[in-house]
Amino acid sequence: MTLLNCAPGCGDVTFRDKPFDEVDGLILSNILYCDFQTGLKRLTNPQSIPLDLFLKNLISNSSLKKTSQGLFLGTKPIRLAKKIHNTTRYKDIVISDFEEINNEEKNIQFAAICYHIVDNLIYLCYRGTDDSLIGWMENLNLFLEEKMPSQICANDYLNRMMEKYPKATFILGGHSKGGNICVYAATYCKETYKKRIQKIYSYDGTGFYPHTFDYDKFKELEEKTLLVAPFDCIVGNLLEQPIKNRIVVSCNKTGLFCHDIHTWKTDGVNLLKAEKQEFSNRSLITIHELNRMVYDQSYAKRKDFVIDFNNAVRSCSAKTLNDLRKNTSCAFNIYKKLSLHSKSLLLKTIRTLIINNFKLN
Repeated sequence: MTLLNCAPGCGDVTFRDKPFDEVDGLILSNILYCDFQTGLKRLTNPQSIPLDLFLKNLISNSSLKKTSQGLFLGTKPIRLAKKIHNTTRYKDIVISDFEEINNEEKNIQFAAICYHIVDNLIYLCYRGTDDSLIGWMENLNLFLEEKMPSQICANDYLNRMMEKYPKATFILGGHSKGGNICVYAATYCKETYKKRIQKIYSYDGTGFYPHTFDYDKFKELEEKTLLVAPFDCIVGNLLEQPIKNRIVVSCNKTGLFCHDIHTWKTDGVNLLKAEKQEFSNRSLITIHELNRMVYDQSYAKRKDFVIDFNNAVRSCSAKTLNDLRKNTSCAFNIYKKLSLHSKSLLLKTIRTLIINNFKLN
């Protein structure tokens, strides 16, 4: 049973009877991948609106209800929205302060929203990497000793929301890049705000390049932070993961494919935990090899790779991963434009992922 199957059952109980938990955060994180920007434009008061009303509007829009969110997400976020929009638990949540930035020139793909749950409790949620090539190019900054643009946006957004809602308690969360930037934002927000953070959920969120993350600033938040990741975790173990508290989830896919939260198993209400609460041997071997490849490269070589890849992608007409799938010649042209060093590094990465995907746990 997956999230789509258990969502209606999760929605039967009110937040007063069952407090907000990691399943709620996961559901609302995935819904954020829907086209909120277009959906909100059709409403008279898009600044603050019940989730039920917004999702009804979203799923009744013929141009949106069948819209795929790309190569990896597909229609799952909108299908999940249909499952929960009118449930007792979720329908009265109020959404506000949606922000989205897509800047091709600066490689920024960022989105965030406030879900007002109950009694001044806000789930501040960050979107992960969508299907845009902008977002995937931005992710390469994680392999440099620099701040990722979305991390800066996330920190600014959190500080502003804390100031705007001074009586509110916050839960932070996000999937993939969304998990990384929510941890970053919480760590580097104003010190006086940290006491108002109740919990942080990073759903298979990437780690940080060594020596670029301030563990002293994070210390106050360490016990409040939870990494929720699949048994065959790849993304959530990339680089240096500061989160020690973890839920390891059983999944029905292996390797990189289990980054999709719709492959995570549930018992109908809760996430189904892996038996030993440890990541698979396949996960640990793959991550060791991938991280070693990154760490063995000098900063100059990593920087050259990022610039090289960016230039190659910008030279093609594709804007999304789906565009590359539909136009394989475009993907091949990107590869051709890479330097020999970049080609070698890319092929080593692909080889590691493919080979380890077939290894036993």
